[in-house]
Amino acid sequence: FKTNRPAPENPAEVAPAYLRQMALYRAVLARLYTDRPIETALLWTDEPRLMPLPDSSLAVYAPLTTPPSS
Repeated sequence: FKTNRPAPENPAEVAPAYLRQMALYRAVLARLYTDRPIETALLWTDEPRLMPLPDSSLAVYAPLTTPPSS
């Protein structure tokens, strides 16, 4: 949930801080649920409106990861 007013019209207008946050959440979930696709979206409370975030919007902000130890 995000409360920006006004809410951005498209993912290209989303603040980098939000994209970094969502990229981190996506990375954590991808490690926990390796067999499931992870979809990300922001729910803007100003309208309300669900904005799916494409992987390409988050790729730049993806955290560097190390493989899990065996």
